[in-house]
Amino acid sequence: MKRSDLMKNKRGEALPLNVIIIAIIVIVVLVVVLLIFIGGIAGLQDKFKSKADDSVLAARECENYCSNIQDEKNPEVISRSAYCTKWYKLDSDGDSKVDVGTNNQPIRYYCSGGGSNIPDNMDRSNVGTVGISCPVNCLPQLRSI
Repeated sequence: MKRSDLMKNKRGEALPLNVIIIAIIVIVVLVVVLLIFIGGIAGLQDKFKSKADDSVLAARECENYCSNIQDEKNPEVISRSAYCTKWYKLDSDGDSKVDVGTNNQPIRYYCSGGGSNIPDNMDRSNVGTVGISCPVNCLPQLRSI
């Protein structure tokens, strides 16, 4: 038998790798399209939305920030510290959603209760406190002339 006759009788052919990759991509696209039409994407969107920070963890972090800055004497350093600038998005009413204030904006809960970096154009009703006590004053003291 000639070699060319052997090649003609070969029954098994392997699929090219490109065909397998394209088939996988097509299946993934079909699944996504089905999820969109069925409405399963709404559940996925909730998983990717920003969730509320843990209020207990936020309070512990704020206590640590307070203890780290308590001995600092420079008001500029204090006002730029994490205790004065860090804020959290919390769920204080237990509805598993980030608390929102005016204009449907999330409420910023600061360790210090006011934060020294609140933008001037921000509505103060969108600001809250984590609820810890700390003797640190975040706003730099005005110098008397």
